[in-house]
Amino acid sequence: MKNKLKKVVAYVLSFMMLFTTSAMNIGSVSAASTGSITLNVAQHDIGATTFSVYKLMDATSANDKIAYTVNSDFKEFFKQTDVANSEDDEVVYNYIKNHVKNDDFTTKLKTYVASKNISKVTLLQSNLKANNLEYGYYAIIPSIDTYKPMYTTLSNSNQTVYLKGLEPDVDIKIEFIGLRPGEKLYEEMLMKEEGMKTTPNKMIHIGQPIQLPDDFFDQLEDLRQSAFDEDSDIRKDVQHMVDTYHYDENTTHGIKKQRIKS
Repeated sequence: MKNKLKKVVAYVLSFMMLFTTSAMNIGSVSAASTGSITLNVAQHDIGATTFSVYKLMDATSANDKIAYTVNSDFKEFFKQTDVANSEDDEVVYNYIKNHVKNDDFTTKLKTYVASKNISKVTLLQSNLKANNLEYGYYAIIPSIDTYKPMYTTLSNSNQTVYLKGLEPDVDIKIEFIGLRPGEKLYEEMLMKEEGMKTTPNKMIHIGQPIQLPDDFFDQLEDLRQSAFDEDSDIRKDVQHMVDTYHYDENTTHGIKKQRIKS
């Protein structure tokens, strides 16, 4: 009798342990299988820009490991690309990782999404955060070309993605044209005519204010009248007031407009 009782107890304990282990395994597969994606725009003024989120690959979590499989909406896309074996999920996963910075890959993806009318998972707008997203590999495509598409895996409670703009000399050509007329590379602290004097401290200088002539305000009124009359010879009036101003008499920067009589 005692032996039978021991066997019954042993069977019950074994069953309880098996049930507990199974429950733990099920929990490891299903728990925390959703998370959120936050888009950090930093200093970018995105205005009314929106960001469409597409799921390229599904993901499942089991025993702290993530397994990725190609999303059904994008199986045809990867068959059309130069993936070595589009049926192998791991090959596709590595292909995406190696091509996220490839403009040709991004262009093809955007074209495919538009031509096949692929439904977006969500749309990031003013909130810039998408909650309750299933684990997976996502593409985030801006509505304007000023910003680059972003790619990210989601395998935890929250994934932050940083917005990137176009890069100088990579996406945008920078051309140096030199100084334009009137531009300077530096500004003088004081002009010579202000009588700048040094002091024992090399960082401190003393300047004397320029003395204005007695008829300064009369000259200013003449200048105002020349401007009002749209006089093309106004540069002479400016030079009369500011003796350091020089101009080329052979060039004309303004033409007096002819008034049309009504």
